[in-house]
Amino acid sequence: MSLAKRILRGVIWNHVGRILEYGLMYLLSVFIARKLGAGLNGIYALVLSVVQMLLVFSSFGLEISISSSFPRLLREESRDAAVGALRGLLAMRLASVAFIGLLFLLLRDFAVRLLSAPPIFVDLLFILTLYFALRGVVSLLISFHIAKLETRALALTTVTVRILEVIGVAYLLSSGYGLREIFFLITATAFVQVVGLSFFLKDFLF
Repeated sequence: MSLAKRILRGVIWNHVGRILEYGLMYLLSVFIARKLGAGLNGIYALVLSVVQMLLVFSSFGLEISISSSFPRLLREESRDAAVGALRGLLAMRLASVAFIGLLFLLLRDFAVRLLSAPPIFVDLLFILTLYFALRGVVSLLISFHIAKLETRALALTTVTVRILEVIGVAYLLSSGYGLREIFFLITATAFVQVVGLSFFLKDFLF
């Protein structure tokens, strides 16, 4: 397949995948807001905002460097160079999320006061930190898939995970469970996404 066709196919899969992903995320947020009410939905939004903030702190521009340098490595350098780059950047991401996650836990009292967070936020800190770490790895793996133009596998994995989240949250809320169980669920699906994306990069990772 020519490079132009690969790019076109990659753009189409990426665009379709993003539309479906954001549609499912919107459906999930509406469902949570209606079932949990304004107060708990506000906590849900606060937690996701904190995770996003921590992801920005831990990024160090790795995703940008992947999109600019990884295609050149695949095209001009040896496969070993691309494998080494992937493993090295993944190790950097794991180290950064571990450091920032640990720092966040150590400074949790300050963070709670700064955010004026409710008590349930404190109970969720450990699962929140794990969710942040998994999302950091997911972000890096997504960048590699896009750089390789392997957006079909990316779209299928991401949409499948979002569907699982919608079904899981619908079941949890209809069964009387609350916010804590929802965060356990989306942490589990983040782990599933890491496994799925890693599987499609197994030739580079293992």
